[in-house]
Amino acid sequence: MYPWYQGLKPNFKLPDDDRHGIQQLYGAKEEKLWGEIPAYNPPQQQPSYPDRPRQHPTKPAERPTD
Repeated sequence: MYPWYQGLKPNFKLPDDDRHGIQQLYGAKEEKLWGEIPAYNPPQQQPSYPDRPRQHPTKPAERPTD
């Protein structure tokens, strides 16, 4: 593990025994850490419109009879 008591040093590398211990705990580093991330294509949706109000049939106008 990093020896904080020695302060920060540029280009620090863990000693081999520390590196091997970490690899035993968590597994060795793989060549490719992440796979390809597929592009997100959201489904195309038709815009939704509110329902039209229902129109009830109207009665025919009553005509005066002569």
